[in-house]
This record gives sequence, C-alpha cells and structure tokens, in this order.
Amino acid sequence: VVWLCKCDCGGTAEVAGYSLKNGHTQSCSCLNREINLKQFTTHGMSRSRPNKIWRLMKNRCLNTKADGYSDYGGRGIKVCDRWLIFSNFWEDMKDGYSSELSIDRIDNNKGYYKENCRWANKKEQANNSRHNHLITYKGQTMNITQWAEMLGMNASTLSHRITDYGWSSEKAIKQPVRN
Repeated sequence: VVWLCKCDCGGTAEVAGYSLKNGHTQSCSCLNREINLKQFTTHGMSRSRPNKIWRLMKNRCLNTKADGYSDYGGRGIKVCDRWLIFSNFWEDMKDGYSSELSIDRIDNNKGYYKENCRWANKKEQANNSRHNHLITYKGQTMNITQWAEMLGMNASTLSHRITDYGWSSEKAIKQPVRN
C-alpha cells in the first residue's frame, strides 16, 4: 500500500505504508535536505566578499607563486595561525566591515592578526602604504599627500620640493606656493 502524504512544509510524497508505520519516512525529503545543509555548511560564506578577501590575504602571504608574494610572504608578512580558518578571521573582523572597505594592516611591517588589522577605504589604504615618503614637522608625521592636503597645495609641488630640489621638510612645508 502506498500513501500520498502532505508534509508540514507543504510538499507531497508517495510513501509505502510500512515506512510510515516504522517511522522511516518523516518528510517529503525536505528534512534530509535540511540535515545535509547543516552538516555540510560550515559558515555559509564561501562565495562572499569577506571570504574572497581572506583567501587573497592568505594567498599573497603563503603561496610563493602568487602575484604580490614578494611584497607580502616574501618579506616576512604572515597570517596568524588563528586566521588560517575563515570563521576565526570573520569572528575577529566582522565588526566594521563594509563592502566599500578592504583589509588593511596598521603597521605594514607586521603581519595579519586582529590587533594589526582594520577595514579601510582606498584613501586610507593609500595613505598607509610603505612606499609613502613620510615627513615629520613639529612633531607631526604624515605622508606628502596628507601634508599637501592640510596645507592646501598640490602634492606634486611638495614632492618636487623635497625629492627634486632637495629642500628640507621644514622649508618645503613653510614656503608659500606661487600663483
């Protein structure tokens, strides 16, 4: 005997009477799908942007054939052991995440770990590059772009004064721009 059964989820299934009687069949198969989904899904973020950022971070630090390896893993930048697992990375970094931001190391000479990482926009990332020329004047240290922005001058003007003309930082900053 076969029974046409309606499941709690709204689906239907044809079920042999003995399977109903012994409790073997409990749903239209939606229960199996739900159990499998729970069993084989670790974090549900495999195709997410944060997961891609995490994979790229690991790749540039661990894969000797990766683009940019020489700037990361090749110069000793490491990913902490905890962050080798995505769920740990995401647990530490989910606060403050936004799709307009990317991962940034606060100290570019140190590795990827919670206390040294933040989410930053493109401008913040550019201002935090190890290739920036830093200028200290009256106890304040900023890069050329930041100083130029604060002084209301073109960054290339300030850069030329220091790198091409050999001016001191003080002279380059204090000298007014000619119109």
